[in-house]
Amino acid sequence: MFLAAVMVTTTTAWAAPAQEEYATRGEAVEMLLTAADDYRPDAPKSDIIKGYGDGQLHEEQPVTRAEALIMLTRAFGGFPELKGNNLRRAIPREDFTDIPKWAEAELEPALEAGIVEGTAPGKFSPDEPVTEQQLELWIDRVFTLYGTNLKDSFYSTVNKGELETLTIQDGQSSAGTIDDVINLVDEQIAEVIADAVNSDPEPGSPQEKIKILYDNIMDMDARNAAGYDPIKPDLAAIDAIDNLEDLQTTELLGGTKLALGLFVGFGVGIDSLDSNVYSMNLVPASAPLSKQTYTGGNDTQKQAYLKYITTLLTLCGWDEAQAARDAQAVFNFDAKLSAASLSPADQHDLEKIYNVYSYEDLCSEFPTVDINAVYEKVGYQPTDTVIVGDVGLMECVSGLLTEENLDMLKLYLKVGLVKYGAGMFGEDFREATITYTQELFGISGSTPLETVAATRVSDYLYDYVGEAYAEKYCTEQMKEDITEMTHDIIAVYKERIQNLTWMSEETKEKAILKLDHMRINVGAPDYDTITSAMDNAQLKSTADGGSYFDNMIEISRAVQMEDVRLFGTPVDKDQWITTPQAVNAFYMPSFNSINFPAAFMQGEIYSEDAAYEENLGTVGTVIAHEISHAFDSSGSQYDEQGNAANWWTEADAAAFDALCQDTIAYYDGQEAAPGIVMDGALTLTENIADLGAMACATAVGEKTEGFDFEAFYKSYANLWLSTSSRETVQYYAESDTHSADAIRVDRVLQSTDKFYEVFGIDADDGMYVPPEERVHIW
Repeated sequence: MFLAAVMVTTTTAWAAPAQEEYATRGEAVEMLLTAADDYRPDAPKSDIIKGYGDGQLHEEQPVTRAEALIMLTRAFGGFPELKGNNLRRAIPREDFTDIPKWAEAELEPALEAGIVEGTAPGKFSPDEPVTEQQLELWIDRVFTLYGTNLKDSFYSTVNKGELETLTIQDGQSSAGTIDDVINLVDEQIAEVIADAVNSDPEPGSPQEKIKILYDNIMDMDARNAAGYDPIKPDLAAIDAIDNLEDLQTTELLGGTKLALGLFVGFGVGIDSLDSNVYSMNLVPASAPLSKQTYTGGNDTQKQAYLKYITTLLTLCGWDEAQAARDAQAVFNFDAKLSAASLSPADQHDLEKIYNVYSYEDLCSEFPTVDINAVYEKVGYQPTDTVIVGDVGLMECVSGLLTEENLDMLKLYLKVGLVKYGAGMFGEDFREATITYTQELFGISGSTPLETVAATRVSDYLYDYVGEAYAEKYCTEQMKEDITEMTHDIIAVYKERIQNLTWMSEETKEKAILKLDHMRINVGAPDYDTITSAMDNAQLKSTADGGSYFDNMIEISRAVQMEDVRLFGTPVDKDQWITTPQAVNAFYMPSFNSINFPAAFMQGEIYSEDAAYEENLGTVGTVIAHEISHAFDSSGSQYDEQGNAANWWTEADAAAFDALCQDTIAYYDGQEAAPGIVMDGALTLTENIADLGAMACATAVGEKTEGFDFEAFYKSYANLWLSTSSRETVQYYAESDTHSADAIRVDRVLQSTDKFYEVFGIDADDGMYVPPEERVHIW
């Protein structure tokens, strides 16, 4: 229960009148005593209260930052030593210049614990009043530091031992359950590729192409000797461009691209309104970094990027000072593209990303250049319409394609080519990329070249590696178990939809129709029915005059040939659009399909020998998550056939939108790490899927006799176990549509009524959220 007030000692009592939005000293102490009760249950009030020279507590006055943090320290008796994840994600200790003498010693534990940020660089603002929300935030950070009470911080308590001891491998940005699976699959892929590399394959066979590309990547002597020679002809061709007409006739990258095509290209996609046909999409140049980086919100990423580009340019012969100026110029150019482009959240809004232009109207959008030259060069069949996914970005690119900008356009092309080739050049380029990755994500060391080579071969020769991987690691038992669990979850999902109180019967019928028509892909495709685009790639070994760079150009050519072949043909919805070696699972709106590759069911995610509760907490919640994507703010725009269609009544659409807004507010501002917050709009689709998954999986458990809910919820928490640096957390907070792992656990469970019952959560616990503030959709 809340108890009496507790004060700290200051030289004078601040006598300004209390403001309603700020916590009073009395309110602060009540909050702190309740929060710390499980950590220091016998601590007397005198451990915290010191009083003022006048003998008064002044409970009615606003509590200041200095006072609140000192009380926080006393209430918990100090803080645990920072280690592991808490150490990696702590707010760096800053040397503040405005801390008063009286507070220095007692503020030090909070500052060292990494739970306190300043109000500006070098400024602590000790006398600034504190809101209840700010105090609650500091308390939550302390709960995470301790990680000893399931009722206060479920994720950090369940995973405490691992979070304190996990080691991030060299060259990797994180460690945890999913990372363990990725590393395991990397080893499996390496074995598959080794089988081909160590064999004597038939000429032209998949095994030979695997062997050639792997050997190309590993032949660092040849790559070092070549340096950046592969793009020298292209750099010279760009230098020779004198006008915009040259821009649209200059061929680059082995003739696979026009210079203009690197600003405005075309790509084949599945038409959103008719998923049985392929659409032609405009693909304009876009900014490579997050919007926050260009607007000054992420200086670490900006400086790492500028240094990286500068280094690459100097390796290609630029003077260092000129390279730095050119890197900044390209950054500024990209900033214009970023400012004009849709936000990540808007990229899920069909009304904003499906813009139909006649081919003639599209060409007229680019009055200074001949867009038709790019289209004809690629070799596509004539088209009546083109889909523009980002009108603002298109208009920005068009506006930049002018004679006045020609020098900047040429520089942009040259830097783009250098970035493209850097990963295929020699060791000095590899080292530059490693350094950039280290600075961007706050990591150490580098991934061994052998692992990089195997991963790239798997990425580029995906069908060949996928078929071999499936033969070794996709079991019939796995496919049967996952398929059966999927059908069980879909059945429960139908019941839950039928019982919704905010949706009409008319819309419920349409929702259930989506479930009835949902395609389920588990394990791997039938490779006997697949013709790979790589069959058209003619790769050459080093001995035959081939190189890593040349073979990558050939692979790009083969992929482009496949796109040309597909355009104008009917869409095969039985096709797999992922590979069995992908550690991922996803929903495909255009196919109304849920997809679970064999690689995702490795390690701790799924085990044939695990208890049902454990598998339901891991792979089961992922299955329910992907099903929920059919009904998130994006997937709900598509019908059972995968076509964009409004199957909602007006009232139901309004009710759903209100629930989406509640979800945005529920997640917005939640901390991924101290001082790094989530964007509720950016993460909306994934949060809806997480909430729906847990609600559905919990309902499955309630139907299962003798179900162990504690094991189930703990298994779910362990699925998302992860540790990473602050830099990595910041990067993904700005760009990833998923919430941070701890939030995916705690925030979801805080809206799960059964969780409160199982663990006895009440209003005094940190995990408690009042029933009226919990979010329930599916």
